[in-house]
Amino acid sequence: MNIIRVLFLRNWQVAARTAAGASLRGVALLFLLAFASSAAWAQGLPLTDCPRGSNGAKNYYLCPGDIVVTDGAASGIFLVDPISGNQTPISTAVNAPTINGVPVNLLQQAASVTIEPGTGKLLAAGRTYGIIRVNPKDGSQEVLLKGGSGWGTGFPTIVDSAHNNVTESFIYPGGITIDPVDSSILVTDTGIRLNQCTNPSDVTTCVSDPGKIIRITKGQGSGGGVYNGTAVVAKGVLLSNPFDITVDGNNGAASNIYVTDMSAKLGGEAARGMGGIIYLDASSTPAFNQSVFFSSYAQNPTATPPTSGTGCPMGITMVPPLTVNSVSYPTRVFATVFSYNGFGCAPQALFSMTPNVWAPTSPGNSFQTIFSGSPLVFPFGMDTDLSGRVIIADEGSGYGCNGTIFRLDLTKQIQTTVGFWDGIVADLNPFGISPIVGSPNGCSPPNQTYLVNPSDVAVVKVAVTANTAVPPGNLVVTSITSPINEGDTASLSGSFTDTNPASDTVTVDWGDGNKTVAQPVSPFTLTHQY
Repeated sequence: MNIIRVLFLRNWQVAARTAAGASLRGVALLFLLAFASSAAWAQGLPLTDCPRGSNGAKNYYLCPGDIVVTDGAASGIFLVDPISGNQTPISTAVNAPTINGVPVNLLQQAASVTIEPGTGKLLAAGRTYGIIRVNPKDGSQEVLLKGGSGWGTGFPTIVDSAHNNVTESFIYPGGITIDPVDSSILVTDTGIRLNQCTNPSDVTTCVSDPGKIIRITKGQGSGGGVYNGTAVVAKGVLLSNPFDITVDGNNGAASNIYVTDMSAKLGGEAARGMGGIIYLDASSTPAFNQSVFFSSYAQNPTATPPTSGTGCPMGITMVPPLTVNSVSYPTRVFATVFSYNGFGCAPQALFSMTPNVWAPTSPGNSFQTIFSGSPLVFPFGMDTDLSGRVIIADEGSGYGCNGTIFRLDLTKQIQTTVGFWDGIVADLNPFGISPIVGSPNGCSPPNQTYLVNPSDVAVVKVAVTANTAVPPGNLVVTSITSPINEGDTASLSGSFTDTNPASDTVTVDWGDGNKTVAQPVSPFTLTHQY
């Protein structure tokens, strides 16, 4: 039987999936129809050209290479220009929605940020209100998944669709990332009950539940920004207080997961653990069995925190392969450490480990301290830019400023003001992007004073365009109702209405690696031969 599903999606895409059984020789065909239309700017980010300053059409809110920053102390999300270092508020208290008659800034204590595929909206995880979605067009905030300590008595709960729909508390949202396999959202719950601490300045004195990883799930064929539930990927076992999270995108069903844990016992220590990095195998049975990827204790069992060691990793990211001085490096896992609010585990540093591709559940190898000391102080979340450089959110600054966004170029020599330096500001590595190092205004360059304690960064990889802001009206697509054999020609028809049809484009992903992009009139018909 031929099955057709037509889905109307939040980013104004329509998908029709045709599965024609044996007649398709096991191949499922995916038709993805995407319309785009223009919209006026009210507040939030202004429209710009990409690259910025190229005198092109101003049709974009975010450009590839832009740095999106979350800052819990400033209770907001900000844009940092990767060249000038200028900071622009995207969403702060002025964008607070009204809840029960009171304005509530949902970005209070936001800790981590990522970008939603298909919509270009920003997703922040915060320990006060949970997972918050922000539209860069106007800075509007919405709750995607309640969590954290800001919702009154107790903690919000989720339904765990992976384990008989039991309910689980969402206590302390930490890190957030996207699984590129299906565009679902992965978020950590450290389990730390910040409202039950004997010493509010020391999180190790707080009551703590077993940490867990939660997936905000997507239905098959659903478009960007459309989700259908929640599921607990993993809970407890090795996980104690997981914080940041990254994925490798290497498994066909779901990505393998790497997560930092601030206090897990991963190396045989008897007292409270020094933490490390835990690997979750997507292809195991059952899925996401946990194993030790990196143990801070095993790396240095005689460490004397906080003056030595690599305890309590916080931030984590995957760094793509690159070649430095004729030496080729494979994909590596980078993590940050520092002394933090009771987790006084290690001097500030950035280190790397290499996954064992032949035995992925075994510990990583080739431990390397990439950088340590000033100007880093409290290095937290990271991402890589379009050139493979590591962008670091530091809640402090070795230059005496508030928090700073640093860029570390792995292909260049380390140069700092407290070590070797040729005296050329542009050669400093790590380089202080914002506030930009070397400014005659010190820590307060114009348009660079919004950040207080930045905790995470996300580098824009795909331009966020105004063309996804307003859907065309009365969109109709004619379903394909008969099986399609290899060699056949498929025909997809539809119609739409729009006040500005000249600005519309349509993209059809035919599911076999081919796409058709056109600016159609309505009605339209597009064809493709398999």
